[in-house]
Formats: sequence, structure tokens, C-alpha cells
Amino acid sequence: MADDAPSSLDLMRRIFQAEMSREIHQIMERHTRTTLMPAIENLRRNGHVVDEVVLNGLYCNILEAAKKPYLKEPEPVLPVNGNGFIDINSQEAENNLKRGYESDESDVSVISHSSDAKRRRGRPRKDEEA
Repeated sequence: MADDAPSSLDLMRRIFQAEMSREIHQIMERHTRTTLMPAIENLRRNGHVVDEVVLNGLYCNILEAAKKPYLKEPEPVLPVNGNGFIDINSQEAENNLKRGYESDESDVSVISHSSDAKRRRGRPRKDEEA
């Protein structure tokens, strides 16, 4: 029996790992058949070799990308001035305080925010035309 929560949960994971791995394998095979097969066939028609080594590399990349949401990122460390307060004038503080993501021109949010026409929400006022 494990002494703490992480050890106990890891023991449970080890018990069910084979079943979970089998389910993940089935998901990967399904996506290969439904989503990736047209691309694989197209690559093969154009003379590219798409063998088990290539597919296993692809699967490893998929799994690496899938685990990123579960990795905890370290909290940003804000610089403190001599009085013990956060130094808001430093460049480091400005960089660490940025929130959200920076979009590029291909981002869908650019399209949704670039429209000049404003949508109205709710019911129109009585004095406005329908």
C-alpha cells in the first residue's frame, strides 16, 4: 500500500496501464484509418516511403503534443524592488505579466475581430427598425 496520494494513484495506473495503452492504440489506429490514410496514400503515390518507422515517429509526436496540457508550467517570478514590492517598471515584470496568447495573422480570432459590421445582441429597441 502506498503512503501518499501520488504513489497510490501511480500504483492504480500501473494496474490499469495495459488497458489504457490498448485503448490509446485503438484511437491512434482509428485516426490513422480515417484521417491520415488519404495523406499517407498520397505520399506513397508521389514516391515517398511511409513505413512503420515513419508512422511510429508520428505517433510519438502525437503523444508528446497530447501530454503538454498536463505539464505544469512554473509560475512567473516577478522582480521585487528594494522595498519588497513588485517592480512594475522592469522589462522582466512586463514580460511575465503578459497573459493569454499572441496570435498571428492566420488565427481565427483575427477574422472574427476584423469585421467592421458590429453584431447587435438582444432584442432591438422599439424605436429601431426591424
